[in-house]
Amino acid sequence: PTGAGTIAAPGIDFGSGNGTIVFNHTNANYAFTTPLSGSGNVDVEAGTTVFSTTQGYTGVTFVNGGQLIVTGDISSSGVVLVGTGGTLGGTGRVPFTLLDTGTLAPGVGNTIGTLTVNDRVMFCACSTLAVKVSASGSDLVRIVPGSLSNGDAVLDGTVKVSSPTANYRFGKPYTILTAPGGLNDTTFASLVIPFAGMSGRLSYTNTDVLLTLTSQLASTPGLNRNQQAVAYTLDAALNAGGASGGLGALFGAPAASFTQATGESATGSQQTTFNAMNQFLGVLSDPFADGRGSPGALPFADDAMAYAAGGRRGVAEREALGMITKAPPRDAYDPRWNVWAAGYGGTQTTDGNGAAGSNT
Repeated sequence: PTGAGTIAAPGIDFGSGNGTIVFNHTNANYAFTTPLSGSGNVDVEAGTTVFSTTQGYTGVTFVNGGQLIVTGDISSSGVVLVGTGGTLGGTGRVPFTLLDTGTLAPGVGNTIGTLTVNDRVMFCACSTLAVKVSASGSDLVRIVPGSLSNGDAVLDGTVKVSSPTANYRFGKPYTILTAPGGLNDTTFASLVIPFAGMSGRLSYTNTDVLLTLTSQLASTPGLNRNQQAVAYTLDAALNAGGASGGLGALFGAPAASFTQATGESATGSQQTTFNAMNQFLGVLSDPFADGRGSPGALPFADDAMAYAAGGRRGVAEREALGMITKAPPRDAYDPRWNVWAAGYGGTQTTDGNGAAGSNT
């Protein structure tokens, strides 16, 4: 009663009767592979049932709750009726489909895909087409000609958009439905884009439904001038045909999230670092600092003082080497090194401008 059962039979043949196999369970991924044949029906009431093989039954497929995911082929069924609370999805092939307050959701889970429908798909005013989008593409409902029609569509209801990757493409339309037999002069009633800072529109050709997204980040409420300048720039770049890439999180984000995109905070830290390092190197390399004057160590070795590798040793060098084993001469104290010191430092406060959005 709380999970999907198991059918161990090699197949189920309904014969010429009108029997029904009912799927009512709580499993989120119940793969049903037992072959069905005959004129019986399938009724999905709860849970997620996956038909991953080719089926041969010819009766009606009801989706009255839960989800039916078709990755195989159930086009032998006479019709799919999707009712209240039911969802039909997948990447396989299904027969003529009628949506009565239900949802058509091509693809599997968060994976974008194409669902093929034989003959015709019909939406009603209370039905939904749920499509996922990414930078590279979108879900697609593809209607193909069959024995009942030349592959047309009757549109109504709502198109609802989502994105499993938070990555979007702007300015270039997605094809979300294609019907070579035509759209019967119908359109969807509404479009839902659940992301703040973004809008969309549906357009139609004789055979296709197109979805175009528009970036409107500059309309995000509460932006200061710095944040809005970045938002306007991003809108212009994205709507010229770009993709959101790693900036997808900005859609629906609070205004404060745009501060990172401005780069203003990082720029101030970088300039402070440069200023401090310039001061330090100036002190370190100042030849006139107190205590660095003569006598003292030279900052480099003069050529006349350096020993040239491979050169001939003179008398002085040989005599110096000969003294290694002898007692060192007693010379008077003659300091050749000194110590110098210097300090650097300072303080500065740069006040930010709240209206502009710069940081203190």
